[in-house]
Amino acid sequence: MNGLSTRFAFKILSRVFNFDHVEVAANPVHLFYVLEQQIEREQFPQEQAERYLEFLKGYLIPKYAEFIGKEIQTAYLESYSEYGQNIFDRYVTYADFWIQDQEYRDPDTGQLFDRESLNAELEKIEKPAGISNPKDFRN
Repeated sequence: MNGLSTRFAFKILSRVFNFDHVEVAANPVHLFYVLEQQIEREQFPQEQAERYLEFLKGYLIPKYAEFIGKEIQTAYLESYSEYGQNIFDRYVTYADFWIQDQEYRDPDTGQLFDRESLNAELEKIEKPAGISNPKDFRN
């Protein structure tokens, strides 16, 4: 039979859950840390300990970093979609009133925008977006 014992696994899980004295919880970062520390403390043969550490550092940690990176990007994009949609809707509204040469009153704030104010607000959105010829873009 190969591998580690269930007793070893239980000890690791117990230490991970008790890692933070304030909160009884487990997370992958603490798991990796506890595993590394415990592998170094155990009296494994040198070759076996090196193999375990190589698997941990060479495979598990990079795989988890890749996974968590994708999760963070997905969460960021999902949270940004509503914000981006709001900016787009506001831009279209401002551009429509700017093209028609009409004043616009913001229904949320009651602020009144004349053509110059609308132009300034539109430019705040256009410059970060890299729009080089905004007047043509609005039409």
